[in-house]
Amino acid sequence: MIPISQLKRSASFALLLAVAPAASAQSVELTPFVAYRFGNTLRNGTIDGGEAFGVALRVPTRRPGYAFEAYYSRQSTDAIVQFLGVERQFGVTGSYLGLGSSREMAFAPRWRSSVGVHATWSRLASNAGSIDRLGASLGLGTKYALTPALSINTGWRLFSTFVNTSSGVGCGLGTGGAGCSIGFSGSSFLQSEFSAGFSIGFASMTQRGRSSSAGAGTRGAATSVQPAIRGTEWVLQDMAGTPLITGSQVTLSFADADRITGNGSCNRYSGVGVLEANGRVTMKRSGSIAMTRMACAPELMAQEDRYLALIDKANRVVLDGASLLVYTDAAPAPLRYQRKP
Repeated sequence: MIPISQLKRSASFALLLAVAPAASAQSVELTPFVAYRFGNTLRNGTIDGGEAFGVALRVPTRRPGYAFEAYYSRQSTDAIVQFLGVERQFGVTGSYLGLGSSREMAFAPRWRSSVGVHATWSRLASNAGSIDRLGASLGLGTKYALTPALSINTGWRLFSTFVNTSSGVGCGLGTGGAGCSIGFSGSSFLQSEFSAGFSIGFASMTQRGRSSSAGAGTRGAATSVQPAIRGTEWVLQDMAGTPLITGSQVTLSFADADRITGNGSCNRYSGVGVLEANGRVTMKRSGSIAMTRMACAPELMAQEDRYLALIDKANRVVLDGASLLVYTDAAPAPLRYQRKP
């Protein structure tokens, strides 16, 4: 049973979860992973490092780049303790369940980095009993997109579990393990792990519903989309769920019914894209978008490359209130624009 004192100690950390925005209609990601968890020193021995496995779930919010995140990680290993002057070795299982939020940032085409904080529940168990404690974790990650829905994900997590010197788990010696236990020192027990896995993106039920509604809406108002956006200029707010580099600007204009123009972050671009009355877009000659050749900071050039790869595969435009959504075959979520004043 978790002591009331530990609930109080973790309450302030749990407030971090309250500041995350409500979930959006972007893709949900499921990441099964394998990991190596490092051991640590106990008051009367050590816990060995070893392989671990688990799964993580990421649910994006309405704020681009931010998401709710949950994960479970489990490891079976050995503990070595000193008991009556004799070294004892026995099996233990360590599990972590985390709930928190994370932020992803693009730093190169197909590459994203992330940082997350989580409140954790942990369990250390042997064949003679178990101990449950609350704690916190910090996570750092890197993701490489193989396709819009499949990525390679690597990460590192640091776990801090709230303990005290009276905490212990029996070794299984004697009645109920009495007299032999894993003993902790200090007020926290630290562990870390490196992980690798595949992130699989799924469209949420909300996204499917909105996509269907948007499609029905454009069919029902087939003459409204094309005149409403022809000759207008729009400023990109997020790139398929990824926030833009601070201070940068990406724009899109439908100069007429068969041509798009804009600024990609650094250079001007133009291409042939036939906009139909119902919002459908047909990009002609994939890969033929023309652009100027100015040199900018590497991070702006990388952002521009990713944007042009997305807009080159555009297939549908939807007016969503004050926003313009451009759906593309190259990403599960749309590009979101606001009309330029």
